[in-house]
Amino acid sequence: MIKIKIFISLLVLIFLISGCSPQQPIQPQQPNSWPKTFGGPNDDVAYSIKKTSDGGYIVAGYTESFGMGGKDVYILKLDANENLIWQKTFGGSDDEWANAIQRTSDGGYIVAGTKLVPKGGIKYDYDIYILKLKSNGDLDWEKTFGEEGTDEKAFSIIETANGYIVAGSKGGDAYILKLNTNGNYVWDKTFGGYDEDDAYSIQQTSDGGYIVAGRKYTTNRFDVYVVKFDADGNKVWENTFGGSKWDEAYSIQQTSDGGYIVAGYTESFGKGWRDVYILKLDAKGNLIWQKTFGENADEWANDIQRTSDGGYIVAGLTWSFGAIASDAYILKLNADGSLIWQKTYGGSNWDSAASVQETDDGGYIVAGHTDSFGMGGKDVYILKLDKDGNTYPTK
Repeated sequence: MIKIKIFISLLVLIFLISGCSPQQPIQPQQPNSWPKTFGGPNDDVAYSIKKTSDGGYIVAGYTESFGMGGKDVYILKLDANENLIWQKTFGGSDDEWANAIQRTSDGGYIVAGTKLVPKGGIKYDYDIYILKLKSNGDLDWEKTFGEEGTDEKAFSIIETANGYIVAGSKGGDAYILKLNTNGNYVWDKTFGGYDEDDAYSIQQTSDGGYIVAGRKYTTNRFDVYVVKFDADGNKVWENTFGGSKWDEAYSIQQTSDGGYIVAGYTESFGKGWRDVYILKLDAKGNLIWQKTFGENADEWANDIQRTSDGGYIVAGLTWSFGAIASDAYILKLNADGSLIWQKTYGGSNWDSAASVQETDDGGYIVAGHTDSFGMGGKDVYILKLDKDGNTYPTK
């Protein structure tokens, strides 16, 4: 049902986009802004970027250009000027990809993703795939978690005082998995409703527990789903948000007041088919305010991060602004959710922003993929922005 809905939405967008007339000016960043791309002749995509202790960046996603075949986990280490230091691939002849990467306290990295496991003939299962890397990208260990006949996927991971915790899905339920420092199973929890529930984002909270955001299926639609757990994985509270159509959350962060900021998309509110959906919650998960951003076509947010000025930076994609195909879409918000600026980045083909971080100079680093630039197919797309969203020249 999800694939059908997405296909229909794309058809509708082809007709919608030509009639878009945004009410608020938006500043597209043109191809001469020198983005950085990485990859080969096939599809190469970034889903996560983090700052590293040396002032550079670590990037995770997948590659079809390098590795053992199909999709392989793709890890890139960049210096402070976004130049490639090293790149590594992990996986076998089937598909593996990374959805999240984090720096670890020992100077290495922890990676979470999904692995396609053949079960004979054309049958496959999805298993959770976790990799622990050294600071130079060499493999410390790798683990897979899955049950026969059950799909399990990992979308997010964090390091804790005594290991790691993973957020994802298992057998149609939202799922969290606790591992020790060696990647061995400690406990897991499933939660959700009828079917097709997912936990897309997790963060440790100031009380030692966890906050999770994703989607929960109700009758004929998804709702934004936010769940608070204690340190042992016991549910403290849960809440859903949205309207009569599909609404999903892809990113959550705890805020300085003990509440939470959530980002994703909404079909229930706003101006277009989908709009960026930002929700501010209090410490108990009650809605304080919600905002939508977009125009007549399709926008959504993949990531939101708090910024040093007390506001937020949002990364996603837009069909309403920029080129005829999708563009990377970055929004800077005040603490109250009001818009400071919004900008698009890309060329004439499909471009998207998946992950964003504030940098030490007050600007931002963005990772995603581009069909407009690079070696061919999709390429990893890295943008360095100043505090106003302008792109830096290549160094």
